Amino acid sequence: MVGRNACVRAAGFTERQARFLVLVLEHAGVCLPRQYRTFAGIAHGRQTHRFFEQLITGGFATTGLSAPAHAGRIYHVQYKPWYRAIGEPDHRHRKAMSVGRAVERLMVLDGVLAEPSISWLGLFRDKAATFTNPPAERKLAGDPWDFQPFPKPKEQFAMVKTPKEAQHVLTHFARATTTANA
Repeated sequence: MVGRNACVRAAGFTERQARFLVLVLEHAGVCLPRQYRTFAGIAHGRQTHRFFEQLITGGFATTGLSAPAHAGRIYHVQYKPWYRAIGEPDHRHRKAMSVGRAVERLMVLDGVLAEPSISWLGLFRDKAATFTNPPAERKLAGDPWDFQPFPKPKEQFAMVKTPKEAQHVLTHFARATTTANA
């Protein structure tokens, strides 16, 4: 993650801000000021306001999503050089989305922020590397998991968390889609 932070830091953000933005890039693409305050352990005020103002004025994020007034502004981080720096220049988080999709992604980010001690895997290649290259002791133990790369369907939206005990917990969110039979 340190290498991923460097590009964000080069744009004039602090180490803490860069760590938060990389989490946003990897897990949601969108964020709220309250999520930054939770991450940083700070109160509402000037630091938060300046941070989000810097995102907007620098062209790193937009606030074009039409959310209900009580929800506040949803900041969509779309800056392609940052996504390129994390190895995902065309990541789906950069693309325009509905408010419903943004809310789903905000909930994912809330989950990641709620458990900072867990190493969350947000990018597909990180997940694939984890499950295709299991620790040697698990291979030898005849683990029932089939460590083959899982497919990347269009509607896949998954989070993987790796607790300190090295167990893998896969949380998979799937959107129900219906197709009309002709």
